[in-house]
Parts: sequence; structure tokens; C-alpha cells
Amino acid sequence: MSEESSYKFGDFCFNIKKRRLLCGDEVVALPPKAIEALEIFLKNPGRIIEKRELMTALWSDVVVSESNLTQTIYLLRRATSGADGHLIENISKRGYRFTGEVRKSENGQAEGLNGKSSFSEYEDAYEEYLKAKNFRLLHTAEGFEKAFFHARRAVEINPDFAPAHIEIAACYELLRLYGAMPAAEAVPQIKAALATALRLDENAAEALVILGSIKTFHDWEFDEAETALKKAVELKPDNVEAFTVYNELLIALERFEEAEEILRRALELDPLSLILPVSLARLYYYWRKFDEALACLQPVIEKDPNFSPALLTFGNIYEAQNESFRATTALLKVAERNDIARQWALVGLGRIYAMTGLKTEAIKVLEELLRLSEANHISPYTVAALYEALDEQDRVFEWLRKAFDERTNQLIHLKVDPHFDKVRDDVRFDELLKKLRLLPDDSEKKD
Repeated sequence: MSEESSYKFGDFCFNIKKRRLLCGDEVVALPPKAIEALEIFLKNPGRIIEKRELMTALWSDVVVSESNLTQTIYLLRRATSGADGHLIENISKRGYRFTGEVRKSENGQAEGLNGKSSFSEYEDAYEEYLKAKNFRLLHTAEGFEKAFFHARRAVEINPDFAPAHIEIAACYELLRLYGAMPAAEAVPQIKAALATALRLDENAAEALVILGSIKTFHDWEFDEAETALKKAVELKPDNVEAFTVYNELLIALERFEEAEEILRRALELDPLSLILPVSLARLYYYWRKFDEALACLQPVIEKDPNFSPALLTFGNIYEAQNESFRATTALLKVAERNDIARQWALVGLGRIYAMTGLKTEAIKVLEELLRLSEANHISPYTVAALYEALDEQDRVFEWLRKAFDERTNQLIHLKVDPHFDKVRDDVRFDELLKKLRLLPDDSEKKD
């Protein structure tokens, strides 16, 4: 065999020509960007490499968020950690440094596969997984459809690739969270995908995040949810999605200051994210800090004027501030599109019409929602919110009961949601909160 240059560190050997990492005689499967990052570190051992330098080197032809880099470093650290711990040191607010002893060799070593998935299979599956994740983060109906296609394609290529199963679960979970798919249909799919992922990798932080989401939004087992989410953060401190779900749990429990701290940490990790500022705005909305909420959203709209989550949150905030024209302007941009978030925009418009005396128009919106529910899933929570604006209190609780029976995810924010301020004094409101475990149950105390 001809001589080939390689870098050696610990039990690892990186073949420069083939750009392949070995641990002993086994190939260590890494995606292309992680391989590129490893080569940069091995050429610069002991030097602090700034985040911006790494991002420019790895993605010179495309604009990506910092979360792409943290994910790449996470995969690389997990693959190369050993008895000496992590070889890639995180330098706070600066970058990373390779701390291992690197030796360059000119003698090639024999390489062989151990019967597991080949590097090319891993590489192809990873590329499909990245496509799926990027489409999912668009938060559109078309985006989810394409995300499912690429995630399932990744599973076909490599059934043992845990992130692909996690991505399938994440797609189902977001559809459920949007109210576009009933929990009875989505949750079994989510749990099946998570079971496969955790069987393949019991320490998959991303799977624990979705498990924490299910425990929060569906099972209402808040202590177990917090345990799963804390473990996810412990396993992967730069896991932005863990912080996002944890924030929702903390809002439900009215632990607003902790939720704010969590989201600020997430924004430090991913300052280019569009959804994180929206999450922070929603926190301030539930916290009744409306001016702070608006300040979070403005930069998002400047980057993407059609980002539905931001427009919906604008609508909610302007409604709360009695700015009906501004609320209507924002909501119409979503309602006019055949978007997965359209039902929420229609509810917002219906509420504005009802609150400004246009009851006939509000009822038309209600009728359209009910008509849409014949062909598509419509969250009962949205219908209840519209009935609240129409001052039909019995109807509100009729539809909230339906939401409870469906285990609609929005229910966990019922205690803090301004949309239900007018029915808080009704005894049925506290009864429902007790069933949701958001208020202590007096009968249980007596027992």
C-alpha cells in the first residue's frame, strides 16, 4: 500500500487523502462538515479558532446560523471523546481549541469496515437529515411535507441513523403543536420514532427534548418533563431546542424569570435564529409585558416579513393593546395564505371583529373555521378563544372541554393566556386548571 499522510491523536487516526477518521481499525462515521472542522483543528492544535473563522471556512458559500456550527462541533466532540474527555475545548464567547496531542505520520495504515453502516451511507443519510431539518424550521405546510420526505429518505438510506428518526418525531410534534394534527394521531407516531432513536442512541439529547415536549404538552407530567429537558441540556449544553421547549414549560408554571433566562441563553447560542425572538416575545405576551414583546419581533420581521409565527404574535399583542388596525394588518398576511398557521390567524381576526363591534363578521369567521374543520383538523382551543371574544361563555367551556379530551397542547398556557381573561372568574375555569395540574386540587390535599 502506498504511503499516505495522516494525523494521529489518542486512539484516532485521520487519513488526510481519504479524509476518513479511524479509531483502531473501525471507521468513525462523521458528516462532511464535521470532517472539515476536524481537519482545521488538527492543523491548528492548541490554537483558539474563532467561531466566525470556522463558520467562514465551513460555509463560505452560504449563510447559516451559529446553531449549524454548534451541532457540527457537538457531533465531532461526541465522536472523538475518550478517556481524556473532550478534546475540543469550548472557549466562552470566542470559539474552540483542540487540546489533544497531534502527531503527523507519513505511513498509511490499513483500513477496514466492521460490518456497520458505511461512511457513504452515513454521509448520504446526514445530508437528507439536514434537508429535513431545514425544511421543518420554515414552519410552513410545504416545509413540513418536504421535511417528512427527506427524513424518511434518510431512514431508507441508513435505518440505524438515530437523528433521522428524531427528525420524523420532531415533524409530527410540530404539526401537533400547531393544532394541524390531532394528538391521538400524532403522539403514537412520535413515541414510536423516539423509541427507535433512543434504542439506537440512549443519550440522544434531541430525542429527550421531544420526550420533554410530549410530557409537557400532552401528558401534563411537568416534573418528568423538566427532568428530561434538564438531562437534554446536560448532554448537550448548546441544544437550542431544549431551551425552547423548557421555556414553554416554565411559562405554563408561571416561572417567567427562569423562562426569560433560558431564552437569553438560547439566543447567545443562536443569535441569528428567527424563532427564538418570537418565543421571547410570546413569553413577554403571557407575562403581560407587551412593549418588550414588540421590541423582540421587529428585527424578525425585518429579516423575513412573511414569518408566520412572528405575524401571529404581532396580532396577539396588538389585540391586547387594542390596536385593532395593526393587529388586522399582521393577521391578514397569514390568513390570506394557505398556511399551516392560517387557523390561528382566522381566530385572531374573528376576535378583533367581535371586540370592535363587527359581530356579523366575527360569526362569518367562526363559520369558516367550523367548515374547515370538516376537512382539516382545527384545534378546539382556537374555537374556544373566538367564543370568548363573542361573550358566549358556555360555548367557551364546551370547546375547552373538547380541547381537554383531545389533549390539545395550547391548554398548558390556559392559566396565563390573555385570550381567556373574561372567563377567569367562572368556577369551571379553575376546575379545568386543576385537571391540567396547573392548580392544586383541594380534594387531593384532603386525601
